[in-house]
Amino acid sequence: MKHILRFLIAMTFTPVFGQTSYTTSCEIKNGRAYGYVHNHKNSFTIDGDVWFYFYDANGHFIDSEDEYEYEYVSSKSSEEIEDTNAPSNACSCTFDVRHATDAPSTTITPYPTTTTPQAPISTPQATYTTSCEIKNGRAYGYVHNHKGSFEIDGDVWFYFYDANGHFLDSEDEYEYEYVSSKTTEEIEDTNIPMNTKSCYFEIKDAIKD
Repeated sequence: MKHILRFLIAMTFTPVFGQTSYTTSCEIKNGRAYGYVHNHKNSFTIDGDVWFYFYDANGHFIDSEDEYEYEYVSSKSSEEIEDTNAPSNACSCTFDVRHATDAPSTTITPYPTTTTPQAPISTPQATYTTSCEIKNGRAYGYVHNHKGSFEIDGDVWFYFYDANGHFLDSEDEYEYEYVSSKTTEEIEDTNIPMNTKSCYFEIKDAIKD
């Protein structure tokens, strides 16, 4: 299944875009979750289990689901890879193909997280997922904290994509923030480039030891 997409996502990846091959995103429509791959470089093949991670309205992890998939992903394309039923209380989702391909990923998985998928990224200091929303010409970055409180102190990053999921630009902002245990908090906002339709928010390098 392959579609050009238009939607807001939550995905996880390393902060140096030029070192990555693809990003993933996920949306829920009519009770089903749809997982997409946005390929920024050369074509590659997915052959194995891909993962969906589901979150409630507060960004708390609900459940995960794996599906076997074989798919050829064309160079510099955005493609719908797989879909599955979503839990009734799921309000958002993340999608991970890391274990089904050798292509370099921008996805980090910790339980895989917001990415083992994106369900949550786990570091010695924090376990969390991130999301990004565009409203009135600005991007807003959020952290959904799944465990104990932690501090952000450093540069956080926004990544911007057009209606076809193609990377446009990135922007860093310095932020100091105390993130309370098991909360969802807006961390930073910034202006967006022209033609931006979706964004991704990254805090990994700003988490205080």
